[in-house]
Amino acid sequence: MCDVTVIDDALSELTRLVGTLGEGVDLNSITHQLKVIKRSTENLRSEVYKDSKFDVLNHKSYEVELRKRVESGDSFYLGMIDLDNLKKINDKYGHFLADKVISKVIAILQIEFGNENVFRVGGDEFIVLMDSDGDLSKF
Repeated sequence: MCDVTVIDDALSELTRLVGTLGEGVDLNSITHQLKVIKRSTENLRSEVYKDSKFDVLNHKSYEVELRKRVESGDSFYLGMIDLDNLKKINDKYGHFLADKVISKVIAILQIEFGNENVFRVGGDEFIVLMDSDGDLSKF
């Protein structure tokens, strides 16, 4: 989990360094602080847009991507996938096996459609977005 204070501290240090520009600033320190901010921001972005349990984009990420596609005016396909009877697997064999099923489904979807087009929007519900010039037979 990314600690937001790391970003705040790096920004404070960067602000201090920029304030010393007239005094012969240390460019290495500024470069270091910028790298800290970039790395922390990437970690934070990953936490916000990735599913916390599986390596797949989450509902928030889906909302952002859907909005971008709609606003662009370009055509696209949207596929909704719901894993029927996953609750039965969960009840009979436990969460471990049900999670394995979800992981396998995610892996297959990501291979077919690309990591950036697969979103887990519920426990066993997924959405796939695809450009309209893509291979519709994949659906």
